[in-house]
Amino acid sequence: MDRNVGTIKDLKYRRFKFSHSNFPTLLMMTYDKEGELDRAHKAGEKKKKKTTWIFLLINLVIVAGIFIYQFGFHKTRPLSELFAEKPFYRFFFISLGAMALYYIIAGICYSILFKQTTGKFKFGLGLQLSIVGKYWDAITPFSSGGQFAQVAHGRKKGVSGDKTTGVVVGKYMMNMIAFCLLGIVALFIPIDTITSGKIIKILAAVGVGINVLLTLFIWIVSTNRKLCAIIVIGGIKLLKKMHIIKNYNRALYKSMRFIRQYQKAFKYFAKKPWVLISEVLLTALELLALNVVPFLIYLAFNPNGGVSVITVFAMSFLCMFATSYIPIPGGSGMAEISFAAIFSTLFEPDVTFWGLIIWRIFTYYLVIVVGFVFTLIDPLLMKRAEKRKMSIEQKQKK
Repeated sequence: MDRNVGTIKDLKYRRFKFSHSNFPTLLMMTYDKEGELDRAHKAGEKKKKKTTWIFLLINLVIVAGIFIYQFGFHKTRPLSELFAEKPFYRFFFISLGAMALYYIIAGICYSILFKQTTGKFKFGLGLQLSIVGKYWDAITPFSSGGQFAQVAHGRKKGVSGDKTTGVVVGKYMMNMIAFCLLGIVALFIPIDTITSGKIIKILAAVGVGINVLLTLFIWIVSTNRKLCAIIVIGGIKLLKKMHIIKNYNRALYKSMRFIRQYQKAFKYFAKKPWVLISEVLLTALELLALNVVPFLIYLAFNPNGGVSVITVFAMSFLCMFATSYIPIPGGSGMAEISFAAIFSTLFEPDVTFWGLIIWRIFTYYLVIVVGFVFTLIDPLLMKRAEKRKMSIEQKQKK
């Protein structure tokens, strides 16, 4: 069979039994292999960089607008005055520790999955995938860039694309399950006596519903190949007619490749429930580490407390779900509005804005800074490691 067939239409001229059940495998065998895909990937990367900078600019404009509005129309105490009152700075340092834990737990999750797929507990690579994934999720619409960047990074570090994809897809599956479970729990925690952000709570409930439906949809797709093929083919045809995608065959190939890996991961977890349970629990801890930051900021300005950490956890998760379907990176604009609406009662009116800004610095902008610095340093470290390896080999030859 010619492995360089360029279009799906060519299939009808060949003697293959075509059905939705064997479509993913058949497509993988007949579509043009790495040549066209690599060229398309490089072109997509250039376009993505431009889009990323545009969205980041929009993000900064939104934050600047909120800043001007807050100081122009509301009473806000200067930050220097607040710091002069000596707030409990230790809670800011604890927040940094919580964010470090957020990365470390994610790294452990990836490492466990690497242990299952490669036989080695690659914590260093797992931590790198954590940094890369969170960085690209933070700067792309709908947090859609993390998985692809992680697979590319894994391949760069010497792990095969299939194994890295399996690990990334498995972690994505665990994220969805843990995220939905915690969101459902947050909806049932009573917070009406603490906050009056009813509209945000409604938007959060919609966000929980969307994420639950998406998780169920992926589960159905993972267990029913015929339905999977029908939905994916129909969806891509619709997007093609709407001119949202240009290359039907490439989009179909990439979609089926991802879903095939998802199906493999789903079958694997079904056979090893202890891995599923441990990964879900660790991912839940990872999300809790992120969402404890608003509580720590609250304690920094209100050292006497008064509101339980569980209540603030629920409020933080509702804020996350209210922004989960906003197509701007980081949910900018909606994230700030949600925080102000839900957490305004926890802070004095002239302090709310600073609580919001510090929260965004820790949970969003810090993620971007860490990821950006890593993307600059990692190539340099790789070059140094290659030079060191070459010098060692030369010494051994001598």
